[in-house]
Amino acid sequence: MKTRLIKFGLAALAALAVPLQAAWNNSNVQASTQQNRNRLLTTVTDKPAIFWTVWWVDGGEISDWAISNTCQGGVWSRHPVDERPYDWTIYPSQSIGMTRGSCGEYPKGSEQFYNYAWGLWVGSKYPTGKGKSPNVSKGAYACDMGAMACSEMSQAGGAGDLSGVGLNFSDGVIPKGSSAGVGARLFADPGTTPLSYQMLWPFADTSVNKKRRAIGMPTLDPKNGDIVSNQDTYACAGDWIPVGDAACIWILPTGAYDVWGQGLRWEQRTYCWNYDYNNAIIFINYKIRNMNDFPLDSVYFSFFMDNDIGRGGLAAGDDGYWDDLIGFDEGLNMGYTYDANGSEAGWVTPAGYIGAILLETPGNNGLTGLETWQNAADQQIDNDGTDSIKYVYMTSKDFVTWDSPTDVRMLMNSGPYLQLKPNEEVSFTVAVIVAYSLDQLKARAKIAQIQYENGYFGYTPPPNPQLNVIAGDSTVYLSWSAEPEKFVDPMSKQQTFEGYRVYRSLSGLSGTWQLLADYDLMESKLADTCVATHSVGPSKTEIKYEGLLAGADLEKLGYGNNTYTITFQPDTSYKYYVVYDIADQKVLNYNPNALTEGGFCILTGKNGSPKPLPADTFYYPYHSGDIIFIDGAQFSISDGTSGEPGAILSPVPGDQYTIKTYASENIGGQNGIRHYYIDEDVKNGQIYYYSVASYSRPQPTENVGSLEGGKSGQTYWAVPRSNPIGWQNAWVSNVQRVGGNGNALVKDSVVSPDKVTGHEYEVGFRGVYDTIVKDTIVTAAYFKDVDEDSILLDNFKVRSGALSGPVIDGVLVQVAAVSMDTLDMETQLDTLKTGWLVKTSGTNLSYSVDWPGSPGPISKSKSIDVLVSVVDDGADEFGKYCRVAVTPYNNSAPVKFVYGRSSEDTTEIYGGDKITIYSPKVTAADQIFTLNFSDSVTKIVMIVDSMVTPWDTTYDTLKLVKRPQTGDQLLIKTLKPTSIKDRFRFNTFKAEISDANSTLTLDDIRVVPNPYYVRAPWDRTQYDRHVVFQYLPLKCTIRIFNTSGLLIRTIEHDGTGPASSGSITLNGKGGSEEWNLLTNEGLDCTSGLYIWQVETEDGERAWGKFAIVR
Repeated sequence: MKTRLIKFGLAALAALAVPLQAAWNNSNVQASTQQNRNRLLTTVTDKPAIFWTVWWVDGGEISDWAISNTCQGGVWSRHPVDERPYDWTIYPSQSIGMTRGSCGEYPKGSEQFYNYAWGLWVGSKYPTGKGKSPNVSKGAYACDMGAMACSEMSQAGGAGDLSGVGLNFSDGVIPKGSSAGVGARLFADPGTTPLSYQMLWPFADTSVNKKRRAIGMPTLDPKNGDIVSNQDTYACAGDWIPVGDAACIWILPTGAYDVWGQGLRWEQRTYCWNYDYNNAIIFINYKIRNMNDFPLDSVYFSFFMDNDIGRGGLAAGDDGYWDDLIGFDEGLNMGYTYDANGSEAGWVTPAGYIGAILLETPGNNGLTGLETWQNAADQQIDNDGTDSIKYVYMTSKDFVTWDSPTDVRMLMNSGPYLQLKPNEEVSFTVAVIVAYSLDQLKARAKIAQIQYENGYFGYTPPPNPQLNVIAGDSTVYLSWSAEPEKFVDPMSKQQTFEGYRVYRSLSGLSGTWQLLADYDLMESKLADTCVATHSVGPSKTEIKYEGLLAGADLEKLGYGNNTYTITFQPDTSYKYYVVYDIADQKVLNYNPNALTEGGFCILTGKNGSPKPLPADTFYYPYHSGDIIFIDGAQFSISDGTSGEPGAILSPVPGDQYTIKTYASENIGGQNGIRHYYIDEDVKNGQIYYYSVASYSRPQPTENVGSLEGGKSGQTYWAVPRSNPIGWQNAWVSNVQRVGGNGNALVKDSVVSPDKVTGHEYEVGFRGVYDTIVKDTIVTAAYFKDVDEDSILLDNFKVRSGALSGPVIDGVLVQVAAVSMDTLDMETQLDTLKTGWLVKTSGTNLSYSVDWPGSPGPISKSKSIDVLVSVVDDGADEFGKYCRVAVTPYNNSAPVKFVYGRSSEDTTEIYGGDKITIYSPKVTAADQIFTLNFSDSVTKIVMIVDSMVTPWDTTYDTLKLVKRPQTGDQLLIKTLKPTSIKDRFRFNTFKAEISDANSTLTLDDIRVVPNPYYVRAPWDRTQYDRHVVFQYLPLKCTIRIFNTSGLLIRTIEHDGTGPASSGSITLNGKGGSEEWNLLTNEGLDCTSGLYIWQVETEDGERAWGKFAIVR
């Protein structure tokens, strides 16, 4: 690697430039004529843009990034009045007089600028009639490319023909003066149906699809209107059409093509995002095509940057753009510019870094050289007509940095590409990155590399599921697939799916979506973790998270969601740590007891002990390799190991290190995942649009929050309609037990009626043998189609005490089991069935059950049911007189009991009396439970299919207690663990037409709204209006008469849908039919009273009337 103040070897080539420039000027007209005569026409339009224009990329935190339809980058500053959406209006004079830098604002809105100019250079050995001479086409400074029209924009919705503008933004809005949609987004969301004034983005680059397929991600399709980023741009420029036709920015002394063109066509695309992790990256892709009928030899592709960090200054070393340096990172092949002192007057943040990496180069040559030069009068490379000098710089294999503050440029080179053949197209991709520190710049460059290799997929939400929408009678059924749950984030390589959100809209337009439901993973949580970054400053010092302190009580140490900063202050003899707690807004003083009290200290090593403060110091001095402890977390900090000459390896004032700590916490509402939704809050006849968006869990270590998929626009919709007469919806039978006697709950309900098969199904259980309880513990369920004798789903995880289940052939089958490893003493009572079976006395004596020992797992042997009967003359195991007899219930094991009396009165059962149950012997080890009677009411809590009576919770009542009398019976029933012998079955029934079961007749037919007054809720425009006939027969004829008896309209109604597995289905009409208020002749009907007649296929008729008021 080299450094340069002035590289005289290349600068000396300026002497050759003067005669060469004169020779080119003399042959300019002749050469242009020759190349035009030899050029082949292509399928690409040769039509130039109307005029040149510029606008600014601002979709992320890098804003005011000037681009042009000529593919020039930078130079043009942005007026404040132009900080608005792009609208295809050509304002070529908008920036006249403001061409002195001020591009690349970071962060957005700060008025802190990092760039003056940037762009692509393409150079080759070009045939001139006197051999081959260097020729360079440039997209920077005095760009010598002409703007070309984009024929894809010739029919741009309400905006009309925008092809002549030649500069396109995916988030652009329809310009004033358009026929419709002024101010609205021109491009519809990908995959959606454009509104009448919209179109689909036509510029998707399908060459990235190979990368996307490699990671299993969706591919791009221009026909789908796919947009890559938050803000895509597209422009096309070239120098292959006659120079007199070209729409160029600059009219140079050497001609608009700077002597002559190379016959190239460039497409330029930019991509940017506004996510935290990549909002300081702009991707720039070029497609370079040879439009000549001859090849171009020894082609080099270079990315030029004149980065100016700050404004102002007069000479080298001054503040502003005169104190910039250029560095190079060999590991990333990244060139970058940075400010010599890390600050600029008036900036609210430190002056940071701006760099670029070559992500894709023709021939996979990669970065083959980095050249730099300063702003100086004798630097001829910046002049027009000096292509020979430019080409020499482009072919340089040196990697040259700049370590003396000045106004300096850099050129990142790739080549040679030996021969660019006629009509051959190659791709060249660059990422521009801005950051506050070199560490941050490198981290962002790595993100850019990964994102590019993923086909521009960065951290991304899981794909939205395929949605199935079925309209019913005042109901819409939604169901969707589970594929998103397997999604692996292409950046972090982690499964990040968290849940689904269900939305509804009346228009399908952005901003109109209503959240209906949110289903997320149960037991999903974030772990305790930390992120440490070198966030600001010029040094190469490295900081790293080393884990939490082993065995630490994090809560006691004050660990939680917080942010800390570490800076360094110089003393007369050492530099020391300053640790600031942002949440508590205080400096953390050095605390040798931090391992027990929390706070900040330096450890002897990872998981080591605190180091004492050196004598006669108040602060801890920095040493490379320190282990920093802060509130339970550990971090290492070390000097940088290598760098360019003059690089700062140790921390200095101005460096800042940011630590973010994240405490373990549940994610979302823990609602559980569903794959269906039934919307019953809808009206027949109204159109509803639906979207189910997948979303991801946060990834705090990646600085990525939860990401949600986009809305699906007008892709999925339904119009609820009435059912036809005789229609019987698909339904399911009650679930029946066919095996076993364990407690379990199986519920079935129809959620997708179109998928119901009419088959019988079985639900059973799988388990694993537990050596502690010496029995099989149920862990999963299976779902079987009995008619087909096939297992549809196996090993579905079941939860003890919580319903969950899949959708099987349109039926939601929910299962809850009672598992022995989770069943405990507080939840063993089946209180749905526990209670007074017989109470002729009307007793309201309360009871509760105590289990021996503390709450915890309970053995299967204690799952015993007993019946307590009130008798006249009873006795317990020891012959003590009592008013009860206790017997096993429903084949339970034999039981014995001991009665405990609270009163001397033996004629009644009183509060305070208790019955202790044993089996098989009256020993402490064989005690099952104690039944306590009380003159109070027991609190009841619901679980699974039962109600639980906590053993220690009651509340008093003033009610008068009625004592139980002879003949009363109290059942104490316990939950039995679900076993693999338990099996349940249910039957499904397809939808059908059955007059026998119909609750509707011809008398139920109606017209809505009635009267029709001016408009109906579903009318979209004055030209799209209708009333709806509801509850019609499946097939019938509708006739509409005026009051004079004149037939004005006949409608044939057929609500039959396509056959499905041999069963009848309904189409979108069902039992409804629209009338658009037009006569058979297509004339509008007038206000008045109308008579309708409905005639069935069997000749039955019904009559009615309705009114229209217009």
